[in-house]
Amino acid sequence: MTRPAVLVWQHDAPPECLREVAAGLEEEGVPFLVESHHGAAAELAEGAAAASTVDIGIGVDAHGRICAQHAKLTGRAPVALETAEHARLLGHNAARLVVGIPLKRKEQHR
Repeated sequence: MTRPAVLVWQHDAPPECLREVAAGLEEEGVPFLVESHHGAAAELAEGAAAASTVDIGIGVDAHGRICAQHAKLTGRAPVALETAEHARLLGHNAARLVVGIPLKRKEQHR
């Protein structure tokens, strides 16, 4: 049986981006799994969301673009699209989507 987790699909992602996304998820107490796939951040996030047991996926591409998506919103604009500078915030907000609590804004995250 697969445990509930946010899936993080990455393609040659900068290690610091993955660390920060992971830190945001961990700080919210939400489990995650990182897997390697090919594609751009939005494509990766959509695939990860579709495969995730909690319907939330994150994509991180080689350019440091980070995207979060919900499985029920596939084919639409991503839930969140950020750069490496806000990777931890995106991790927090992806976790908060799972838990069902309000998202953090950039000014709240310092």
